[in-house]
Amino acid sequence: VIGFNHLVNYKSYLKHKYKIKKIYDKFLGKKLKIFQTKSKGNLYKYICILKSSRQKIKLINILKKNKIFLSGDVYSKPLHEYKIFKNFKKKNLPNSSDICSRHICLPIYYGLSESNVKKISSIILEFLKEN
Repeated sequence: VIGFNHLVNYKSYLKHKYKIKKIYDKFLGKKLKIFQTKSKGNLYKYICILKSSRQKIKLINILKKNKIFLSGDVYSKPLHEYKIFKNFKKKNLPNSSDICSRHICLPIYYGLSESNVKKISSIILEFLKEN
């Protein structure tokens, strides 16, 4: 039932997510590296790349204090570093490790209000000024 509801309302969900994306782009686009894609997907994630893993940890803690929780932690470790791949020849993939250690996924879900997106953006901008 939930999946059917998402399919029926897909266009309105996507329209809302693009509205959120535009707000993030407006406020954060010149301050953070935003992962851009030419894909016409469902905006599953809004990925930003920070300067360092230390900066990422600090920002996550500040956002948590403000009751803002990020998705995407599943990407905190590159795929090739999981135990399931331990029997395969080890590959050195420094770019994967680097990006996984520095990225965050900002909230971008249907129902997230414009005022909350602006609040999230302002907290991040204030953080970036100080760090």
